[in-house]
Amino acid sequence: MIAQKIKFIQSEADFKSSLEYYKNDPYKTELINDLQAKGEKKVSFYDSDWFHNLCAGPHVKDTSEINLEAFKLMSVAGAYWRGSEKNKMLTRIYGVAFGTKEELEEYLHRQEEAEKRDHRKLGADLDLFVFSDLVGKGLPLLTPKGTIIRKELEKFVYEEEVKRGYQHVVTPHLAKVQLYQTSGHYPYYKDTMYPVMKVDEDELILRPMTCPHHFMLYKSR
Repeated sequence: MIAQKIKFIQSEADFKSSLEYYKNDPYKTELINDLQAKGEKKVSFYDSDWFHNLCAGPHVKDTSEINLEAFKLMSVAGAYWRGSEKNKMLTRIYGVAFGTKEELEEYLHRQEEAEKRDHRKLGADLDLFVFSDLVGKGLPLLTPKGTIIRKELEKFVYEEEVKRGYQHVVTPHLAKVQLYQTSGHYPYYKDTMYPVMKVDEDELILRPMTCPHHFMLYKSR
């Protein structure tokens, strides 16, 4: 394909004709509808020989600009559509391309070193933390060894901050919804905040940030 110098040619189409072209492809249809919902005016496509594909680009001019020595297929794996396990499992092909062979080799070396330092591997090998499906994804349970490391890091950071004149305060993890309405945060964060909790006559919410609490400390001075 590289030797054939196959050109990548961009074109644009309106949403109606694009949806008609992909009427039997639910994935492309979903992407096109999303583009329209975002206010895009046209749909971008790229043609390479017989292959016509929905793509924003940019691309190289033709396949001859791809350096075969700087190109590598990394892996083939299953992946849920749009990263949600509620959707169908598809096949994803991972690959990388660079301008030179040296850049590729440097990248592969960095990946190899990063794999050695993968926190998931180190956590198990050094008995620092474990994960549980019942607890939830990305929520580590620190073992005694892991807890020692965390406490030492907290101690180091605390001492450095005090040394540099930082003064610490402690504020609640909850607050009235009214606090965030008063600070002006609520309209911008309410869609990504945890649900409101009703406690007695108050409506409380887990804080998404600490600054409104700190405002109250300054106000009390």
